[in-house]
Amino acid sequence: MIGGDGNGWRADTFYKVRGLAWHGDRLYASVTGPRSDGERGEVWSWNRRAWRREDGEADGPWPASQFVEHLFSHDGWLFAATSGGVWRLRDRRWEDVTGDLAFDDKRGGYAFAAWRGGLAMSFWGEPGVAVFDGQRWQRLAGPSGGWGRGTRTVYCLQSFEDRLYAGTGTGRLTGPAASVWRFDGSSWERIAGGGERGSWSREGIPFVLSLREHAGFLIATLSRPPGTLARTSSAWAFDGRDWRPLGTGPVPPLMARSLIMNDSEVVGGRLIVATGDGQGRVAQVWELEASQRWRPVGGEVFSAERTDGAGGYWIYRLCSASGDLYAGTAGHKGAARVYRFSPSSP
Repeated sequence: MIGGDGNGWRADTFYKVRGLAWHGDRLYASVTGPRSDGERGEVWSWNRRAWRREDGEADGPWPASQFVEHLFSHDGWLFAATSGGVWRLRDRRWEDVTGDLAFDDKRGGYAFAAWRGGLAMSFWGEPGVAVFDGQRWQRLAGPSGGWGRGTRTVYCLQSFEDRLYAGTGTGRLTGPAASVWRFDGSSWERIAGGGERGSWSREGIPFVLSLREHAGFLIATLSRPPGTLARTSSAWAFDGRDWRPLGTGPVPPLMARSLIMNDSEVVGGRLIVATGDGQGRVAQVWELEASQRWRPVGGEVFSAERTDGAGGYWIYRLCSASGDLYAGTAGHKGAARVYRFSPSSP
């Protein structure tokens, strides 16, 4: 563990490490709490020795009390989506780049991705996507028939084969299956969910939680509702035409019990996913081996049963740099911590 429990931010204060991003020579983490709905947020950075809080200069405008969503490094800036708008950081100064985007306490910016030289950002509370060209935001027109019944948020974005992909969800454990949409520069096409192109068909999957490019495929990770069969995969690969589930044989028991597969990352050519859930007290980092079987690689740091009675525990965000993997955790008051792993050799 390199952050949390008083190393950086105060112990027993924050619920979640919501964003992780390497920017320049520092690791940045956004922490929120004390509960799942905020309302306090801070951004911290780590230089491999110590943490510092990124409030900007004394006269800077950074709204340190706002709920902070995701972080993303793009075009020499660190971008942060907050409950009140969009900000970017350079040389320890924050700049408000919300522009004409209108947010309130029921909607806001969420996840980022680089696409065609610009920065794409998704929205929570009101599904949609906008693109920033360095000066202003342009909202993309949504799908002609809408984002799907019950869809509340675009949870993740990823560029793949020059198109922009968006993963959606309802945030509920019932209703229509979560979907993936593809934007070609002029219109959106639904390409996953409900069995589309061979994808998952089960109803009641609340979220597509991450999208990542790996080995020529687009990888999607899904939430895993209670009662999901052990042989059902929660990670899927798309070749540009069709989907197929990742992994062979039954899902490892710990992974099968985990309701959340919240993020994925590629480290040294390996696909890494992270799991956990809102009720259980275990979490884990998994690597997909060449044999298409999942191998736990996080050790007992996560998978040992927790006995502190604090409630759920999961890994919310992953990022990597210089061959190392970084994981941010969440689940209850004080659970906001950052861990560093050096993946083993094949």
